[in-house]
Amino acid sequence: MDNQVHCPKCNSTQITANKQGFSVGKAAAGVILTGGIGLLAGGIGRNKVIITCLACGHQFKPGAKKETAVEAYQRLKTHREKMDAERNRQLDASALEEDLRRDLERRNNPEKRKESRNAVIKTAGLIMFAGAILWLLWPIGGWFVMGFGALLFIAAFV
Repeated sequence: MDNQVHCPKCNSTQITANKQGFSVGKAAAGVILTGGIGLLAGGIGRNKVIITCLACGHQFKPGAKKETAVEAYQRLKTHREKMDAERNRQLDASALEEDLRRDLERRNNPEKRKESRNAVIKTAGLIMFAGAILWLLWPIGGWFVMGFGALLFIAAFV
């Protein structure tokens, strides 16, 4: 593995490190303004290092671009969820288009329409026959069943 530090912007290895943080001027100003606590305040951030790329001038902190394993997993998981959602949306759209195409084929196919109409007519005839038998035993129920069969028969031609 390469141990050199690269610029994240231009991938150059021509870099320099600038140490920032503690300065005598900051510490002296802190002592004058706040007393002993100012000396501590002047030392805050003495371990800050800013890396500057000599090729492009980009400044960055070392390790600032490192991604933890958990962050990488979360980013990957979010990306996969978005991709799965998009794929499911496309599959739903293609399934809907396929169903629509199949329905249009059935409606535009005269043989299928004739078969469906004949099946409905046969069913209506059986229901009306059952209604006639029921009418002999229970006249009101028979009329209802025969009426339903008649409506089904009429619907076959609409």
